[in-house]
Amino acid sequence: MAARRMFAITIFFLSTFSAAAQDPMTAETLWKMQRIGSLDLSPDGSTAAIVATSYDLETNKGNGDIWLVDVATGKARQFTAGKTTESGPKWSPDGSFIAFTAKRDNDERPQLYVIPADGGEARRLTDMPMGVSGVQWFPDGKRIAFVSSTLPGYGMNFDSLKAEIKRRKESKVTARITEDRLYRYWDHYLTDGYLKHIYAVNVTSENLQDLTPAMDRMFSYSGGVDYDISPSGEELAVTALVKGSPYDELYTDIYTMPADGSGTMT
Repeated sequence: MAARRMFAITIFFLSTFSAAAQDPMTAETLWKMQRIGSLDLSPDGSTAAIVATSYDLETNKGNGDIWLVDVATGKARQFTAGKTTESGPKWSPDGSFIAFTAKRDNDERPQLYVIPADGGEARRLTDMPMGVSGVQWFPDGKRIAFVSSTLPGYGMNFDSLKAEIKRRKESKVTARITEDRLYRYWDHYLTDGYLKHIYAVNVTSENLQDLTPAMDRMFSYSGGVDYDISPSGEELAVTALVKGSPYDELYTDIYTMPADGSGTMT
């Protein structure tokens, strides 16, 4: 059903562009067409939040904004506008807020923002050194889970982690040394020691918690993290590699863990 609605919304945007275009289709006019993605339906199914990305040939850059589309009528309205791209909109369980990631103002990496669904100013909830991805609301709407990278031993000491990231960035050393079997995925080296963790932030207090403090291996060698939150909000289900360094076995399995960060994967 979601795929069908996504197709209908795509046709709507394309038909709107075609109706406005007077010239034959060229490479230039093709690039002027908005690309849409990141569909998320409101809890009542009446409104779709999407990201529509426009490209500027002069600057060779794209910019994505969140649009809200009435599913019944196809009427769309722009919801956010800015100089940077908003990504991955997610409706809160009660439909009152939309969470998304963006790199705004002085953000060096995409951070988590939340905005009232009826409009207003977006509020930043995180300042993660390695940015934010994989956003999911908890069923009670009080917390939002997300994924970010960290280095072993730094815990929640993000100031020290930022300093280490800066040191590495400024280092002139480009050699890589590892004894791990898993050291590269396509053109991306996996020798920097970063590991993905799942975090949760309280929408009201902005208190942050690491839900996977004992994570000692990669979730996957591709870099992604597949996880879901139980209907009760008390557990997480995740896919992860069965063993860590030196990664002699590259199999994955499904694990569960408490959503309060108190336990390990089982």
